[in-house]
Amino acid sequence: MKKLSAALRLTVFLPIIAIAVAPSASAMSAAVGTIPVSPRALTAVAPVAAGWRKPALIAVDPATQGLEYWHVQPGGSNTPQTLSGLHSPLLGMCAYSSLVGHGDVVIAASGNPCTGVSSLVLFYNVVTKRERTLSDPYGTASDIAIGKDSSLYVLNAINRFSNVAWYPQGSPQPRELFCKKIQYGFFIAVDNEGDIFVQGTDTQNRNAVVEFPAGPNGPQSDHCTRLPLLNEGYANPNGVAIDPKTDDLITVDDTSQCAPSILVMSIYPKPYSRKNVKTTSLENKAFCTNGPIRLNADSTIIFFHDQDLSSNGEIDSSSYPSGKLLGIYTDPKDTSPGGFTTIPNTLPN
Repeated sequence: MKKLSAALRLTVFLPIIAIAVAPSASAMSAAVGTIPVSPRALTAVAPVAAGWRKPALIAVDPATQGLEYWHVQPGGSNTPQTLSGLHSPLLGMCAYSSLVGHGDVVIAASGNPCTGVSSLVLFYNVVTKRERTLSDPYGTASDIAIGKDSSLYVLNAINRFSNVAWYPQGSPQPRELFCKKIQYGFFIAVDNEGDIFVQGTDTQNRNAVVEFPAGPNGPQSDHCTRLPLLNEGYANPNGVAIDPKTDDLITVDDTSQCAPSILVMSIYPKPYSRKNVKTTSLENKAFCTNGPIRLNADSTIIFFHDQDLSSNGEIDSSSYPSGKLLGIYTDPKDTSPGGFTTIPNTLPN
């Protein structure tokens, strides 16, 4: 099967890629009412149900515009529980939301063309149910990462090239980072030193990972470099992550382009190069994987999106770093759980 084009992959990862210009404030207000775009804690309500326990895998439930979770356990689960208290059009049927975790807080980078809302960053504490939002003025969000210092990095798609909205230590005022060595960015990660990594495709539709090195004043766009990694030119990118314990760079690539998926997980110690890498197969049961990837708090489980032949979505879990399949998490009422993360978690993630 031919490699999926960057444009086709964006229709998989970004059903909201059509947003090119942020709507006016009046359009946003008419669609969903006033949305806070600076840090603001809302009134706390009752904590989550008594059945809540950690570790948990949390995902967007597009059908309810809320969040759901499964207890992380051997074999996975097909009985998700609802995290009551959050129902946002940012998590709706035609939104794409990517999640990270920080303590008891789920952070979603999200946008929704059905309501005319441009990309926002939504914070939700699953215990206290407090929430707040930050604006993302730089494009349509596709993935998010959080650093050890709580800085946020939101990967955006714009008309021709991807960019990164950087929120230093969670500041409400983001700064734009840009690198022309990658055209379409799908996934983002940050390491222990604050270096940023974007996985996607270049202008020739070849798989690529670029690095924004950390400098004295933060990430340096003018020093971005393409890393000499494996699987360049023929594999579909399916996720990038950093192991907080070792600072290893992890990439997942689909070398068969969904026929069915043959996933290769590559683990690179520093300095990140194909000259020093360990690769293993990432076991999966479905037909086609779409990314992203996430690690649990102690870096023993890797989670990733998968689909069967009927396009029913699931979240697979495999042991890390061996890649052995551990379990599958599904929602019988929903064909495709959205973005996901785990709580607890370890920074960066």
